[in-house]
Amino acid sequence: MADDTPPDDDPIDVALLRAALGGGEDPEPNPQMNSEVERALSALIEAELVEIDEGRRPALIAELATVVGEARSPRDYLKRFVRTIVHSDHVEEIYGSDDELREIIAKVAD
Repeated sequence: MADDTPPDDDPIDVALLRAALGGGEDPEPNPQMNSEVERALSALIEAELVEIDEGRRPALIAELATVVGEARSPRDYLKRFVRTIVHSDHVEEIYGSDDELREIIAKVAD
């Protein structure tokens, strides 16, 4: 009796699944977004509102750029940025309120 189960690594099935789910290769990082996020993060650190481990900075920037890159408006951008900072495993300590964080980020984003 033959095994009719297709192999797990069938390239046609993988390609079809990626196409159906809208997946594929990871999106290219947006240098402009990374730069904007870097400036905002630096401003938060300089204002002593957040503390991060410098070794985790690149991962935090990538996380922030991905999340805020999907923002639909400036208000949504601020909301996503603050939420990500507050909940990220890459942030050691937060010393400012959400409003204080938003204020600094908004100044840099203008």
